[in-house]
Amino acid sequence: CNKAAAPPSPAAVEALCNEAKQWSVMPHAWWGLWGLVQAATSSIDFDFAEYSAQRFEQYWSAREQHK
Repeated sequence: CNKAAAPPSPAAVEALCNEAKQWSVMPHAWWGLWGLVQAATSSIDFDFAEYSAQRFEQYWSAREQHK
């Protein structure tokens, strides 16, 4: 099918942008959780707990910005 699709409506574009903004905070949460696991299990000399805390701070900050 090589038919050109109609361009999306402004409402569809806005809805997609809003959804992307909502999901954009999730990497911070994921890395925050990963840091907690590493803090409890890793033998590497690194402050994973502090790293985790920083990522969760970024998560909460970004979440507030996207409300």
